[in-house]
Amino acid sequence: MKRFFYFLPIFLIACGNPFYEESLESPEDVVSITVTPPSKRLYRYGETFDRTGLNVKVYRRNKTSYDEKNPAISGFDSKREGIQTITVSTGGKSYQFIVGVMLFALNPSAPEISVPRSGTVTLKTENGASGSWTVYVFKGDTLESTPRLDPKSGDSISFPAPADSGIYTIAANFQIRGVRLCRFYLLKVV
Repeated sequence: MKRFFYFLPIFLIACGNPFYEESLESPEDVVSITVTPPSKRLYRYGETFDRTGLNVKVYRRNKTSYDEKNPAISGFDSKREGIQTITVSTGGKSYQFIVGVMLFALNPSAPEISVPRSGTVTLKTENGASGSWTVYVFKGDTLESTPRLDPKSGDSISFPAPADSGIYTIAANFQIRGVRLCRFYLLKVV
């Protein structure tokens, strides 16, 4: 029996501890995390969250790191249209990124805009818009650019068209009568 107890610690050191799970370590052990958001950032109403491309690297106090395979993800609701902030967390650290959820696959109620590559995109909305606009540009299901923020109030916003030809989806956040709204527009850059 003594040989078993002498052998067991050597086995655990040589093979790793099978009873230890990295994702359950205490938050004090985690110094930071880096997150590569998933490639899919634009969803149709009712679609499930797609983790493809999501990479979470955890850095520990002892200067080691590992890839977290199953981080906690919160904030996604495929039955709520608009821009949503998704939070990825593990080991007491978190990271946020945005996704858009459109009510319709091609959003037929949204206007279609066509502009040349060197042109300007102008979005208009209902009268009464106030506060700043935040505009997100998606190409396919991926986020094409960082958000554009226009601090001016009003019912329209203008910004340069994307540099490449193609079909884009624009999500614009603005405020009307105290309510924050999101409208989607189909943009063709020719």
